[in-house]
Amino acid sequence: MGKAKLSLAWQIVIGLALGIAVGAVLNHFSAEKAWWIANVLQPAGDIFIRLIKMIVVPIVISSLVVGIAGVGDAKKLGRIGLKTIIYFEIVTTVAIVVGLLLANLFQPGTGIDMSTLGTVDISQYQKTTQEVQHDHAFIATILNLIPSNVFAAIARGEMLPIIFFSVMFGLGLSSLPNDLREPLVKVFQGVSETMFKVTHMIMKYAPIGVFALIAVTVANFGFASLLPLAKLVILVYVAIVFFALVVLGLIARMFGFSIMRLIRIFKDDLVLAYSTASSETVLPRIIEKMEAYGAPKAISSFVVPTGYSFNLDGSTLYQSIAAIFIAQLYGIDLSIGQQIMLVLTLMVTSKGIAGVPGVSFVVLLATHNGVRWLDEQVDSILAQEGVTVRIVALDDRSTDGTPEWLAARAAADKRITVLPDDGTGGSSAKNFARLIRTAPVHQGELVAFADQDDIWQPHKLARHAAILETGVDGVSSSVMSFTAAGARSLIKKDYPQRQFDYLLESPGPGCSFLITPRLLALTAHVLDTSEDARAVDFHDSLIYAVARGHGWRWHIDGYPSVDYRQHESNVMGANVGLGAARERLRLIREHWLRQHSIHLTRTALAVAPDEARPELERILGLLTGRGIRNRLALARLSGRMRRRPRDQRIIGLLITIGIW
Repeated sequence: MGKAKLSLAWQIVIGLALGIAVGAVLNHFSAEKAWWIANVLQPAGDIFIRLIKMIVVPIVISSLVVGIAGVGDAKKLGRIGLKTIIYFEIVTTVAIVVGLLLANLFQPGTGIDMSTLGTVDISQYQKTTQEVQHDHAFIATILNLIPSNVFAAIARGEMLPIIFFSVMFGLGLSSLPNDLREPLVKVFQGVSETMFKVTHMIMKYAPIGVFALIAVTVANFGFASLLPLAKLVILVYVAIVFFALVVLGLIARMFGFSIMRLIRIFKDDLVLAYSTASSETVLPRIIEKMEAYGAPKAISSFVVPTGYSFNLDGSTLYQSIAAIFIAQLYGIDLSIGQQIMLVLTLMVTSKGIAGVPGVSFVVLLATHNGVRWLDEQVDSILAQEGVTVRIVALDDRSTDGTPEWLAARAAADKRITVLPDDGTGGSSAKNFARLIRTAPVHQGELVAFADQDDIWQPHKLARHAAILETGVDGVSSSVMSFTAAGARSLIKKDYPQRQFDYLLESPGPGCSFLITPRLLALTAHVLDTSEDARAVDFHDSLIYAVARGHGWRWHIDGYPSVDYRQHESNVMGANVGLGAARERLRLIREHWLRQHSIHLTRTALAVAPDEARPELERILGLLTGRGIRNRLALARLSGRMRRRPRDQRIIGLLITIGIW
């Protein structure tokens, strides 16, 4: 008798149940919860999401190219595309109407005490609304379909531009003679089949990923927070079930299919998508199962990915219910005409939102007597392409009109918040330290830092956000220095990182930094608990030391996406020229740099994992010790403490002769 084996669906269900149980337990232990989420559960869940995202784009491209090249008929493909878009629009509209009818019938927003509900900042959503609800929203949506750079679209995972390119490439390939077409088709076919094999490998990890992701959700929010919204939650689930079984069931019957049979085919995928809150996790398997079910490759590879961006029935169903819910919550009685307008609005925005990236950023801006440069700096931040961005500014006792300028700009632009001066400033480091500790950062926002006098390239944040997606917690970059006289020079920072480089140098100017929320939280914690961290004179060195000392990864981008202004008021600047050399020598002779490294080493020790502590403690002993043997031992470490070879030799010599 063969050994009984649990199906993938049951493994996922078990993972889901265990995750809920573990999350519920952790929700009552706040001290242990943070550690378990940060070090075990969230990484385990992120691994699964990243594995899926890794394979989606190659599967979509290869499947589309093979399918379209196999059709070989542009007219036939055009008919398929037209039928697809018409179907998507009709079904999406039906979903909106169903949601409105159920919301009006069951009144989920009536009888709720609003004092029991938490509040969140909605500025990023207001910004998104502004982007999709202007007069040219439809045109913008069409333009977003066409990638200006297909490789950038691939890097950002923008599905509709990828589909557009793949369709065009497939059509071009299908028009070639057989002897040229067939070898390339076989290559893409090989890629497609290989990625489906990879999908099967990844799905073995799915139960663990589901367990971790649902545990994080329950641990963070618990069940009690849902009680005031129970009526809304239940109604949304009822609406989804009704839409799936009745509306989609009738459509399936019209074309000779059984909706229950399709549900049985997709049962494990449905559980997986629900538990991970990401339908993207099942896209490859749905394409594969549709082909196995009998759908032609050209149709399944085109319709399924397009539907992911263009046929958001569940989202529009929820949006229509939520809109009525909010109106009822505030006692607003929407007329029939207003609800018809709501239907029309959702019909447009449900398509337009797909072209608006969901990444949002907060930029922490520290200022001091820099009013003459602020216009250019702030304008370049707010003009970042393809992202939602806001600024939190803090001034340090300026006397040149900077506070007045910030107040006026904040009054005119809701994306800017100015923190009040509490008298604890007095330096750039203290200003940034307060921003790190107290700036209002919304959930999910990536965090950037800005000086008052630089100029950002329009793609800076989008470029660095894409790098963060590779699994690093911090990004910095080389910068392009410039002067009022027009001189420009590259300040290269992307030398290979060394094991302990964070003890002696920064990975680039702080104005180039983009970090994850968890790194910001860890840095704030260190500033709250460590005198050495508060003694570090530069926030960029501090953040880098916290990240690397804790064992998190950092990427230094060689592309200079910041124009780094040089002027007489720079604290550090580009560090070029005779004057800068003399200043560095003074700091070395006064042992400032040595003391700076001691503070950074102690800060790193405060966050270092157990396995890294012995080596850091040894280095701290060498930094605080004296004598020729001590200096020689420290000099031998210079190759592990500076990135650029020239700097390694110089610092090694200075340590050896006792100047450093």
